[in-house]
Amino acid sequence: MKKILALCLMLIMLSTSLLTSCSINNYKPISIKYQNSDYAPYPDGEHKSFLVDLLNNSKWHNDVAKCECDYTVIMKNDREIFYHSECGTFIDYDFNKSLTVSEENRVKLNDYFVDAICRSEVHFFDENHRCTACGFITSEHKHMGELHMGEESHFYQYTCGCPSNDVAELHTDYDENRICDICGYMLSANSNNVAQTLLDYEQSLRDELDKLHAEHPEYSYYYHAVDEVHCTLILDREASADDIVEKYDMENIFAVADVSALNAIKMVSVIFDRNAFTEDMHQKIKQISEEEKLVEGLFVDMYRDWHQSYMPKIEYYIDDAEELTYTETSKIISVFNGIDVILKSKDEYDAYIDELLKNAEYDYEKERINDARDLYDETFFEKNALIITRMITRGSGSIKLTVNNLYISGNKVYVVIRTDEPSMGTADMQYAFFGFAVGKNDVANIDEVITLD
Repeated sequence: MKKILALCLMLIMLSTSLLTSCSINNYKPISIKYQNSDYAPYPDGEHKSFLVDLLNNSKWHNDVAKCECDYTVIMKNDREIFYHSECGTFIDYDFNKSLTVSEENRVKLNDYFVDAICRSEVHFFDENHRCTACGFITSEHKHMGELHMGEESHFYQYTCGCPSNDVAELHTDYDENRICDICGYMLSANSNNVAQTLLDYEQSLRDELDKLHAEHPEYSYYYHAVDEVHCTLILDREASADDIVEKYDMENIFAVADVSALNAIKMVSVIFDRNAFTEDMHQKIKQISEEEKLVEGLFVDMYRDWHQSYMPKIEYYIDDAEELTYTETSKIISVFNGIDVILKSKDEYDAYIDELLKNAEYDYEKERINDARDLYDETFFEKNALIITRMITRGSGSIKLTVNNLYISGNKVYVVIRTDEPSMGTADMQYAFFGFAVGKNDVANIDEVITLD
């Protein structure tokens, strides 16, 4: 009898445990907030399915982690759980348990949470007008940091929380006043004794830039100095590249360069960084080409990462331009669109999607366009408007297109696009679109968008 009672008791406890487990792991998130910000609706789709799966199918621990949580997730039944983005830990105080996710899921989750908070302009600004969740800055934000300078280059390091461009850039002296045009560093005439042929080539680039400015006053063109100098010795068919390198001790003489013996194509390649290609180095490799009978020729080629950079001048088009605060977004549908649009409501956005569907030729296009209908909801358009540029084409996918700025003048918004063309690129076409979230009040009187590229 006692054994039967004990068995019944165990079954009751087990069923209670299972019921409790089922009721606890039934998380249905509907909204989220960051620290003291307003609540933002949690978006449907991949965001929500990922979070639901994580909360309901992961192993929770029956304790409460000691974390200072920065996110609050609200469930459909009005319960709240808390999340610490630095360690990836959820805490459910109602049931005294916690869940710590993997590093991979933590990074993905943090990105989703930031997107959920900030897609509806629900930002949490610090004292310098920068959102501590997503990094969005208002027009009142002031960059703070320090400009680092050296003999050859400079870079700016922000201390205000904005990402720094800490990749050093070579000094530029377009007006040839021996002062860097960017940082003001005093330059010597030729402190590195760079080879004269290199200086002559760079002067020809400046001359070409002057010509472009004169022919196209509507554009700003940017100078790019030489990055590398490629010296190539062309050998007789009977010669050995390895023997030539060894005979003239080229790896030691040109220790500052990358020396390669290319036997298969009968060449010796010597590649210098710009400032390492001095007059002395140039004369030494010329001497080898002139003395060695098995050398048929010497080619000296100047190589630049970027061939040309240019951007429309906003002042050429309008005199009263005012900068427009914006957040660039990748949540746009990339299909052919020959016009710039500004959309201020969900109805206008849906009409834009309907128009794209009319022009779609293939079923797979129509499916992608339909899926894009849910990218923006009515909540987004309560405080925001959406700007989408026309399709911008370039002759290579290697060409870099970036947004310089957005400007307002009268009833128009101008989008200025910068183009950077590499010296070598892929043989394909590029089709680019840009999307921006802007304050709805800022563009209340705007009815036209013009992209300048």
